[in-house]
Amino acid sequence: MKFRLGILLALFLLAGATGHVFAQESSFLDLALVDYGGNIFRASSSLEDSSPFELGEYGMQAMFDHNRSTGWSEGENGSGIGVVLWLRLDAGDDILALVNGFARNERFFAWNNRIQSMDVSFWQGFQPEGMVSEMGPVYIARRISDPQRIEIADCMEVQYIPLSGASEAAAFTEDTYKNDPVFLQYSREKGIPSRVARVDLLLRMEITEVYPGSRWDDTCITELRCGRNSEDMEIE
Repeated sequence: MKFRLGILLALFLLAGATGHVFAQESSFLDLALVDYGGNIFRASSSLEDSSPFELGEYGMQAMFDHNRSTGWSEGENGSGIGVVLWLRLDAGDDILALVNGFARNERFFAWNNRIQSMDVSFWQGFQPEGMVSEMGPVYIARRISDPQRIEIADCMEVQYIPLSGASEAAAFTEDTYKNDPVFLQYSREKGIPSRVARVDLLLRMEITEVYPGSRWDDTCITELRCGRNSEDMEIE
């Protein structure tokens, strides 16, 4: 009981310092991500790909290539509501920048679905020593914030959306991971390494509503970044 009270007191003090309460959830998700050109990401589906780790023509890597002629498209039957995108955040990232839809030109933009809203949440990603796939890092992840709904305009211009609570989530992640009792118990139960090579802040984005396309029922994003300064995010 004293041990549990100590954890709760530490969380209370941390919440007072940051202004946010971040929950240490006991449920974890095994999450393998792709490392491509320094971008760490995953899409739950992509058009014409047989798995989330295929880098096909419409894979998520197309959102980082500074090219409006390419883009990511979800691969589900229907409009893509419920499809999830993951992105690792670097230190200090608190802005989400994107070019909505397939913005090659006005015709392709109108023909395909565009995202109207997403639920975003922050997750703590533990990377135990040695847990790396051929595609990228494997995390043991847990949610540390409630989802927040963000609205996205139906336009081809670059949009910069503040990520409320990002700096506090990063501070919480840094302060709590080294001797985290919940993770240590989980690692013992699952037989995975308890030593953590690194811990990262992850952004989970779930599509909740779309603007319908006039020809195809595929939801697209042309470019996507997270960063600290809109001038340094290299989106045109």
